Amino acid sequence: FVAWSGDTNGCTIVGNQITVAMTQSRLIAAGFAIDTYDITAANGPNGAIAPLGTVWVNSGASTNFVITPNTNCSVTNVIVDGIPMGPTNSWTFSNVTNGGHTITALFGIDQYTLTVNSLYGAPTPSGVTTNPWNTLINAAVAGSPVANGTTQYLCTGWTGTGSVLPSGVTTNTSFNLTAPSTLTWNWQTRYRLTPTAGPNGSVDLISGWHDAGSNITITATANGGYHFAGWTGDVPGALTNNNPLTLTMSQARSITANFAPDLGSVTVTITP
Repeated sequence: FVAWSGDTNGCTIVGNQITVAMTQSRLIAAGFAIDTYDITAANGPNGAIAPLGTVWVNSGASTNFVITPNTNCSVTNVIVDGIPMGPTNSWTFSNVTNGGHTITALFGIDQYTLTVNSLYGAPTPSGVTTNPWNTLINAAVAGSPVANGTTQYLCTGWTGTGSVLPSGVTTNTSFNLTAPSTLTWNWQTRYRLTPTAGPNGSVDLISGWHDAGSNITITATANGGYHFAGWTGDVPGALTNNNPLTLTMSQARSITANFAPDLGSVTVTITP
């Protein structure tokens, strides 16, 4: 019931009751309207629900809410009458027959994974991490070069996908994470070459590290009155007499240049 209308002058009206004074002919009408029920809609940060606020719905009718996250955000949950319904981009109240309904849309910043690979050293971050969209990542790897006896591993930079630059030659890099990404630290294997000279000569290289697969040339020089007499140590048999000597660094090598005295001739003449 809404109200009385018509010839109500001189009548007493209390709520939905009217006391008619029959002092004249009267045409009186009772007015009615369909019941309506309230639904209150709210949203958290990083998105919106429409319509927002209190919505009135006719009894038995339905109404729909559209849920829209901001850019680089997503719906994390929709709570209807206090019950979590999970992420969705719309919700419909059907056949509404009572009031006091509530709906709240919750949003979160998109999350992306960063996968860091490194055979050696101490990378930061490491493994698989999950970070909010646009997080600044300061990535680095410590410990280069990594020594293991006469073998070492030298970080030569990185390769990347997603938000990481395709490649670089340093042991650190920074980027904003805006997509699933990978960062791989690259390592070069190096071997120790230890060349020494035996007595009465010298070699033109000192001990040092060399990239695996590289070719290194060493020259032995004999002192006056001596000559080169071959290499010993980690030298392939077919190369022991080569001077200069070219070695492929397929392993750590320790070699020695050997020298021997020159041989002369003596002519003896016997006079009778």
